[in-house]
Amino acid sequence: MMRFLIVTLLVWNLFISNGQLLAQEIGDTSQYEFFVQLEEGTSDDTIEEYLEDLNSTEVWSHGSSGLAVWKVTSFPFTLSNGDQVLNINDVIRQSVRKTKITESNYNLLTGVVDSTDTPTGSCFDPLIFSKAQGTQRAVKISILDTGIDPNLSASSTPTLNYNLTNYTGFDYINNDDIPEDEHGHGSHIVGIIHSITHAISPNESYIEFDIRKTHNALGQGMMSNVVKALLDAVDNSSNIVNMSFGLSDTFSLENFYPLRVAIQHALNHNVLIITASGNDNKNIDILDNTTLPAVFPDGNIISVAALDCNDNKSTFSNYGAENVDIGVLGVLIPGPDSEGGIRYASGTSQSSGIVTAVAALLASYQNNFDPSILKCAILNGYSSVDTLNGQLLKDGKININTSLPIYQNLENTYTVSNSNDTGIGSLRYGLEKVCGVDAIIFDQSTDGHVINLLNKSLFLDRPISFTGNSQNQTLINGVNLPPLIIGYNGNWIAKNLTISKSGTATSTLINNGKISIEHNVKIK
Repeated sequence: MMRFLIVTLLVWNLFISNGQLLAQEIGDTSQYEFFVQLEEGTSDDTIEEYLEDLNSTEVWSHGSSGLAVWKVTSFPFTLSNGDQVLNINDVIRQSVRKTKITESNYNLLTGVVDSTDTPTGSCFDPLIFSKAQGTQRAVKISILDTGIDPNLSASSTPTLNYNLTNYTGFDYINNDDIPEDEHGHGSHIVGIIHSITHAISPNESYIEFDIRKTHNALGQGMMSNVVKALLDAVDNSSNIVNMSFGLSDTFSLENFYPLRVAIQHALNHNVLIITASGNDNKNIDILDNTTLPAVFPDGNIISVAALDCNDNKSTFSNYGAENVDIGVLGVLIPGPDSEGGIRYASGTSQSSGIVTAVAALLASYQNNFDPSILKCAILNGYSSVDTLNGQLLKDGKININTSLPIYQNLENTYTVSNSNDTGIGSLRYGLEKVCGVDAIIFDQSTDGHVINLLNKSLFLDRPISFTGNSQNQTLINGVNLPPLIIGYNGNWIAKNLTISKSGTATSTLINNGKISIEHNVKIK
């Protein structure tokens, strides 16, 4: 049977069809189109040979990522080996048998669903999330959505600035340079971002907008449009990409996801991705509940939960102590409507827009754009919220006022000078409150001392070294918890240290990345 995914921004569902074609007027080509990833250096002659054998033509290709979308001309057809191919499922199976095709997968139909709320009780104030634009560099935001209303500025009020008239972009639905919004969701997200980035500096132009229309008037589009738009945004020098959507699908590190290949391409080009966690009120740390790309373990993704006006997780927002990074307001957020008025909507889509705006403002304060450092500043500048403990990776909400000094005061080396769990000089402070650090050094004052981690484990998701003093080892001890959790992007290099645990902790450390032990390290 043919599989379709409906991806929604405010309502998210996953279903398997009974072989029925969706209405052709929405441009559903998923029964004929498929992704392939080709080995680097695959010759044009080999590609033409594969296309002919698979009765296909090339829709588009992207050289450096190896991704391409091919379209079957018609069914049924017969391969050169005599096998008959009846449907797209057979094409997927046959294509991965080709020597130079490393992966193959479906081109899924995606859809966005928008909603409107009553404004009663709205607590959104763009000034809470805003700063004057920095003057260190221009920052380019790409927004992958339903496009932008050309009359967006008509909705502006004295407190909501939607006066965006200068932007670049592309329409992947109509294949032209005018990404006009025929749905409304994209304009709402663009309006939220612009209202924050230009709340204090209304006439400054250090924040550039790039609008990429990937979904049509019904809010539906192909994953090939999303992937191509992301690759194009990266190749056109975007710094931050807003993707206020997600797929309800089971994630496995072994599986091939074209969207993840595009996100990894973005990582290799120093691009930060802001994405929604989803609106199913589910724990997406659980395998059957995962939302893509929020749970992708790549270090250039920030996944966002929606909070209400009391800083509690909203009734609809997904959550997860491992896979949802941070929260921000996502209830009753005003944005422009298609008639020049103001419309209120709720969702993790709106929350992602707020985080995108904050990220862009912060980035304008540094000459060099580094997504890992920007992510570090956003996540470690958070304001703690007790009710979010155990629900998010950072149990709190974003705070641009505390993130900015973290982003401006970077250090390559941090010295641990005391044995406290928190505060300046502590190990935790160096990992969670200082960005750019790639080396932790333990002062002689910590020799023979025990650093007790009392409240939560230390999470390492980047290459970083710990070097103790050679005279007497420093003991890092987790009290009823593992002292260290090494993420998929982490590379922990250790020397002259002892790592231990006590109480009810079931493990000394959790390693999903890489460990390099130089010498004189004990793990008890």
